[in-house]
Amino acid sequence: MKETKKITIIGATGNLGTPVTKNLLSLGYSVTAIVRNIEKAQKLFAKNESINFKEADLQNVSSLTLALEETEYLYLNLSSMFTEINVPFAPEREGIANIIKSVNKSLIKQIIIISGLGA
Repeated sequence: MKETKKITIIGATGNLGTPVTKNLLSLGYSVTAIVRNIEKAQKLFAKNESINFKEADLQNVSSLTLALEETEYLYLNLSSMFTEINVPFAPEREGIANIIKSVNKSLIKQIIIISGLGA
């Protein structure tokens, strides 16, 4: 029996994250999408049984810790729309720091990120 590949995605409802997530689902992946708005995410992915939603926010470490507790493979597609470096919270700066604090370090195998921060 073939084992289902599992991946957790932060940024699944974004401009690039949505088609990436839909492609992974079409390839047979089981996806856990960490989202801020579950209703919005459910509309985007039209009741696909291979996707599970968990609510969390990059600014809330405790919500991230709960959402990421079973994650082995994590794909990040974070907003890089910030041009002002002095903002108090940037997803690709403080958000990633919070993700690193939150992942289960004994379980995580790989973190994949698409970033525009250095562009």
